[in-house]
Amino acid sequence: MHQVHIKPASPNRNGKVGRSHLTDQLEFQLLEYPTTSPSTRSSPSGRSHYNLNRLHSSLCGLTPYERLREHLVS
Repeated sequence: MHQVHIKPASPNRNGKVGRSHLTDQLEFQLLEYPTTSPSTRSSPSGRSHYNLNRLHSSLCGLTPYERLREHLVS
């Protein structure tokens, strides 16, 4: 598979990625971190919240961890 480049600010060609970035931006604004450094997005508390507590509509209301457990059991 080859990589295809699109022009910046082309939401009609990049809707899923753009929506993902918006969701991340909104989600991480709601979380409180002890520091404001750029590395806070990958902080353990942020990852834990995203993977263990936050429900995802694309996963039918499951967390990523719950979806992984379902996948491993089946």
